[in-house]
Amino acid sequence: MKKVLLGLLFLFTAGCAKADVKNIFNDYMWEKRVIVMFAPKTDHAARLEQIEQFKTIQSGLLDRDIVIWDIVHLEHVKIDGIGQPQLWTPPLYETFNAPKDAFTIILIGKDGGEKLRANTSISEAELFALIDAMPMRQREMQQ
Repeated sequence: MKKVLLGLLFLFTAGCAKADVKNIFNDYMWEKRVIVMFAPKTDHAARLEQIEQFKTIQSGLLDRDIVIWDIVHLEHVKIDGIGQPQLWTPPLYETFNAPKDAFTIILIGKDGGEKLRANTSISEAELFALIDAMPMRQREMQQ
């Protein structure tokens, strides 16, 4: 009986966490583009390479309304470099169908749609060309 109750508690908690994840990302709708970066370890080479890349293009990220989520499996969730201890990594991996043992980077547009998914770091040119070609970004640049 105890195992059944623990199992139900786990399922309930996991379900709530997944719903909460969706609500968190809904807060960005129509306001921000979100890059969600998953890595199995803090010292994963592609993660470190991508973080260095982001440091060199800060003004371009700000200009394009980009928020960076850095998620390391069972270690941390950071949003724009700020730790989010209230967030648990497994529901994020589940929500985005990200492998726990590999690097994955996902770009989510202001409309909430997935625009890019890669398992290697992405270059400034690739990222900015993709975003700058989006209709919403075209309108932003005309204003």
